[in-house]
Amino acid sequence: LRLQDEGHELVGRVHVPGRGRDRQAVDPQRPSLPGDHVGQPPLAPRHHFTAQEVPPPRGRILDASGRTLATTREVVRLEVAPREVRDSRQLRRALEAARVPREWAARAADRSRQWVTLPGTFVAEDVAPITAMRGVYTTPVSDRTYAISPGLRPLIGRVGGEGGGGIGGLELTLDSLLRGTAGASQLVRDARGRSFISPNSPGVAPTRGHTVTLTINQELQ
Repeated sequence: LRLQDEGHELVGRVHVPGRGRDRQAVDPQRPSLPGDHVGQPPLAPRHHFTAQEVPPPRGRILDASGRTLATTREVVRLEVAPREVRDSRQLRRALEAARVPREWAARAADRSRQWVTLPGTFVAEDVAPITAMRGVYTTPVSDRTYAISPGLRPLIGRVGGEGGGGIGGLELTLDSLLRGTAGASQLVRDARGRSFISPNSPGVAPTRGHTVTLTINQELQ
């Protein structure tokens, strides 16, 4: 494997698709504020506004055959305001079906609690019926996954750290291409100290990093 710089080619003949082909915007279905849900009051005054950076989805790494070696899976964290939930029993059953531990599902349905942050992360599509319920809020999180043989692990490297940048291997070498461009959102903090994305100032959506294709074939390694 050779490292070279030929315009848009790196690492042998690493192909970087055009920017317009590999972008992803913030999920428009994500509930942001209590006022976004039907039947709830609009945003009250005296809220505090702060800006927050939105990390971009990291680009994929493919082998010569187009097989994915590294990709970023979009998952979400779930938080619940039990007193805002219309049907606590339905929510509890749905959470248990999504493999949320029973004790945590019970907490999320307990109206004596003001706010519950559920442990773990969930694939957004798997919990779509839950996130559509009133009183359930999501925070998007990027999860980097790999489908590589043990022999390729040192070459591909990994990501980590506070910024989720590359650590070793091609993840580090091609970090500037894979990282993408961060977006920005405006958060609103209510009187209870909870933060939500402002519905009036959606901010700027992040741009997904480039997809990089290598000349190596995983099956031959």
